[in-house]
Amino acid sequence: MKLKRILVIFVLLIEFVPSGKCDTIDVWHVFYNKKKIKEFDEYSAFHEIVIHADSVKKGDSIVVYYYRDTPCDDCPTSLIVEDEQGNVRLKKNGIGTFNPIALSVNDLLVIRKSMDTKSALNIFFSEERLTPKRLLFRLKLQ
Repeated sequence: MKLKRILVIFVLLIEFVPSGKCDTIDVWHVFYNKKKIKEFDEYSAFHEIVIHADSVKKGDSIVVYYYRDTPCDDCPTSLIVEDEQGNVRLKKNGIGTFNPIALSVNDLLVIRKSMDTKSALNIFFSEERLTPKRLLFRLKLQ
């Protein structure tokens, strides 16, 4: 009887043990010329954006809004553009977690044209207190 009581208590306690996933996750919204084109989160399966180079106009931009449950109002943030070999090709700095950071699509096209292959660019978010940087999405410029 005593063992049965202990087992019942143990099973009830298991219900209150937190699971491996957090109930709050980081999310990011990607805009192309003020129009939201994608929403991602930590558990999104496929983080890829395709832009057709022939449709790009002067002044086009990609803007990323990064949201988290523990924001920082004044810490340094950045978007980092890397090639598939991990070489940093561009870095745009910002201040604060919820403040958007913009990338010029024309600058990205110049980077893409300077690369030998037609591989994608990896776009990362970095916050001073976040380690390591987070891969937000892969950008294909076709």
